[in-house]
Order: sequence, then C-alpha cells, then structure tokens
Amino acid sequence: MLTNKRPQTFPYNTSLYSFLVCILFFDAANAEKYILYHVQPNDSRGMHELRKLQMLDHKYQVDFWKEPSHFGDFADIMISSKHASAMEQRFRRANITYDIRVPDVEKFAIASSQ
Repeated sequence: MLTNKRPQTFPYNTSLYSFLVCILFFDAANAEKYILYHVQPNDSRGMHELRKLQMLDHKYQVDFWKEPSHFGDFADIMISSKHASAMEQRFRRANITYDIRVPDVEKFAIASSQ
C-alpha cells in the first residue's frame, strides 16, 4: 500500500546550518596564527633570555627553528600570535634585535607548496 507521505522536515535545519556556518566563520576569523621571528641577542643578557625562553618553550608556545650559539648569532623562532606582543616586549627589555620574517607561517607553507 502506498501512502502519500511527505518527507519529514525539521524546523531546526536552517537554524542549525546557519549556526554551524557562524561557528566555522568565527573559528576561522579567530584562528591562531604563528609568526616566524628572526632574533639576534646583542649581549650576554640577551643570550641568557633566549636560553631561558628555550626552557619555557611549551609555556609560551614557541619553537626554535634555529638556535643561537653565541651573542651576535641569530635565532629563528616561531611564536604563537597570542604571545607575540609579550615576546616582543621581552626581546626589547633583553636587548634582542628582532624582525618578523613570516607573519603567518601556515599561509606561507600553503603558498610555498602550490
């Protein structure tokens, strides 16, 4: 026996879809970036500060790509954007010269692979 039933629809489908799109957009807009810094300690205090930072890498979400072997040598450090301004203040206080080599490591990696 055939019945003439329409498929069941839920009034929440459109609302749920809109909600998920908003969540995904918000997440993408607030995604944490990683910045690659090129830093150079100018004296023993700066070198000491970088060594200390290496020991606390997990706390500040930093990753040393190249470590300095002595003051005057440079380091390349990937730093989470949420810790970037604090790290820049730390660099200035410790007489560490720095510049940003890659402002968004993920975008750079994607562009480089294409």
